[in-house]
Amino acid sequence: MKVVVVLSFHTMMRLVHSQHLRHSTEIHVMILEAVLCTFVIPLNAHHARPVKSGDSVQVSLEASELNIPGIYLIHDFVSAQEEEQLIAAVDARPWHSLAKRRVQHYGYEFCYHIRNVNTEQQLGALPSFVTCITEKVPLFKKLDEAADISLDQLTVNEYPRGVGLSPHIDTHSAFEGSIYSLSLLGSCIMEFRASVGDEKDTNFVRKALYLPPRSMLLLSGEGRYAWQHYIPHHKVDMVNNTIIERGPRRVSFTFRKVRKGPCPCDYPQFCDSQR
Repeated sequence: MKVVVVLSFHTMMRLVHSQHLRHSTEIHVMILEAVLCTFVIPLNAHHARPVKSGDSVQVSLEASELNIPGIYLIHDFVSAQEEEQLIAAVDARPWHSLAKRRVQHYGYEFCYHIRNVNTEQQLGALPSFVTCITEKVPLFKKLDEAADISLDQLTVNEYPRGVGLSPHIDTHSAFEGSIYSLSLLGSCIMEFRASVGDEKDTNFVRKALYLPPRSMLLLSGEGRYAWQHYIPHHKVDMVNNTIIERGPRRVSFTFRKVRKGPCPCDYPQFCDSQR
């Protein structure tokens, strides 16, 4: 069995001068917009080892394939030009460093130590450079009539290659029912898991969705309130039979609506307001 590995041009040049090239059985150099190279190698070759076979899960390319109510994905939500402008805008502003990634907050600051926001400390309106995103958010109304489109909080995350996100459900009392996340520069796999029994059960149903650059994800309803979401800490992602190397940098724009009262959701076992 063979798989396809997508490598950057820089990585390809390093491999050309390394002994790893000896393991390849076929090499196809393709001149694409980003100058990508595709190496076809045996599945059990050294390059595939960062993805643990025992930890794999079938990856969906469309949110509808997950069969999780409330999860939607729109591809090419912004253009390549808008992506470039958005990255330039955040890079012109100060970043705050966490343990493994950098963040920026707009509207309200998310306090990681309490996993909530201080609603009495507003940072101001969302920046004007995200208008190209917020003006398109109503498109999700066609997919989810209950989707919130009035958003007042933005967290920008910068993920270096290999850095992911730990499993969690966004605090119910912190935000309303719709969470939007735009992926820029790099792709990743986002996994979702739900306990088979009660919330303390360690047996999970797991599903995975591939998030390409410039795609916008919506978590709402059951998908927002009852399923944990996370990004595996991988340097390459296995998308079915294709291994895709993560780029040196992925930036996400996550939009939310800050909740000003207790959460009245239908998932009390996961809700901090109803415990």
